[in-house]
Amino acid sequence: MKQLHAYLCAAVLISCLATSANAAKVMYLLGNDLDPSEGSQAIIELLEDRGDELDLWGNDLLSSDPDGAFDAAEAADVIFIDESISSSRADVIFDTETPVINNEQYAFDNWLMVDLPVGHGSPSRPDANGDLLNGGSSFGTSIEIVDPNHPIALGAGASGIVQIYDEIGGRIDWGRPGEDAIIVAQLPGFDVDLQPASPIFIYEKGSELIDGSTAPGMRIGFFLSDTNRGPEPEDPEEPDGGSDNSWEGKEGTLLTDMGKALINATFDYALGISRSIPGDFNSDSLLDIEDINLLVNASASREDNPTYDLNGDNAVNDLDVTHWVTELKNTWLGDANLDGEFNSSDFVLVFGAAKYEKNEPANWDEGDWNGDGVFSSGDFVAAFGGAGYEKGTRPAAVPEPNSLVLIAFGLFALAARRR
Repeated sequence: MKQLHAYLCAAVLISCLATSANAAKVMYLLGNDLDPSEGSQAIIELLEDRGDELDLWGNDLLSSDPDGAFDAAEAADVIFIDESISSSRADVIFDTETPVINNEQYAFDNWLMVDLPVGHGSPSRPDANGDLLNGGSSFGTSIEIVDPNHPIALGAGASGIVQIYDEIGGRIDWGRPGEDAIIVAQLPGFDVDLQPASPIFIYEKGSELIDGSTAPGMRIGFFLSDTNRGPEPEDPEEPDGGSDNSWEGKEGTLLTDMGKALINATFDYALGISRSIPGDFNSDSLLDIEDINLLVNASASREDNPTYDLNGDNAVNDLDVTHWVTELKNTWLGDANLDGEFNSSDFVLVFGAAKYEKNEPANWDEGDWNGDGVFSSGDFVAAFGGAGYEKGTRPAAVPEPNSLVLIAFGLFALAARRR
């Protein structure tokens, strides 16, 4: 227990150092002029805990000093549009090149992130005409990560369906962006290709917005609402009588640890902060085919390059391959295409490379699943030994205490930001 306590203390210390060193200037746009709601205040405190410096701009200030607002936007490292803002007030900074995290679904169309119409309708709510809307609010507790290899998902440790609000639930703002947007998350139960309803989506700088124009800077659509307008557990039918028809309990205070992690990871991504990810050998913030191919090639070389020694035994071999696949990527040996499952599609891929029993150099996606450099029967022994064939996705792994220091350094290692 003393050893575990020491590891946890080290992780906390590293976290604090990283937070302080990465302090950013955040232009925070909100509707209640310099008087945040309870939900907004919870978000502000989360950002202050990161060590960020906040520059608050309310509705009236944005309207009375548009030139000053634009100058402030250009001087900021990132802009956060709180859901409480009047949707058109932020238009004065539309042309800024500074990354923007937009939480106001009614402003998604103003910023050319979605097309009209936009409203409060939800595709998961009966009689809400959700299929006719391009942006709105759902009510619930969870979202589904559909791009687990995106740096935001990796930074938060998020994959599959994740709970962002506690059991009471809250509003989840979403949009249906254009084809050039990157969709990181989707409302559960909706096909991202057939009916996108995304609570986390990104237009990179220079990408094509909904009207065909070019994004002057990064634009992120995000789920976070400032007030909980969903049913209360005591009386799901009656509102609390608030003047804005809101309900008791503010979404900012309902955030789970995963919800907070996604906020932090989104800010990191907008700021260009990449954190070292164990197993990311090409430093692109992804765990993908390129990384596992580098590892199996290193294993086959038998040179024991310490860069690829993932389990700390001073050797690079099949054990490191297994560690990368099962512990870091959380998938199965045999998952040649790294889609999270070991099934017949992986056989189609590897046999298409035509290297089985040819004694030719092979990569992971060509059948080398045990790191010996070739595709042979030994790879099937390794893969089927993992007992993952046709089992679907692999259950999430629980980290051992002696890996906590490695995780701490992986999560909080510093790198340059874009701005």
